Amino acid sequence: MAVGDVVSDSFSIGATSSVYVQPAAGVEWLVTSIAYSVSAANNFYLSLRKGAVDSQLYYNTTAGGNAVDRPLNVKIWVTNTVYLNFYNASVGAQEGGYTGIQMK
Repeated sequence: MAVGDVVSDSFSIGATSSVYVQPAAGVEWLVTSIAYSVSAANNFYLSLRKGAVDSQLYYNTTAGGNAVDRPLNVKIWVTNTVYLNFYNASVGAQEGGYTGIQMK
């Protein structure tokens, strides 16, 4: 991939599992959109991760019973050492995804 190329992916996140969005060493991305689908009574977390430390950016709960499927428009720089963690805290699989641009 080259600078200016679009980076994107969609994936399934298993129950009580994480999916990391992490470019290769020396590469930087600007993530511009996050998408997730959460069914009723489930929880979704999005955080920046560095090593074993997570800094929470977003949390959604559907404890009220409402299903959601919404994109988040964001501007988040990610590198090989500071990257995104999609965490599904529920007992069933959820869907997630992102789009962005390779900046370096």
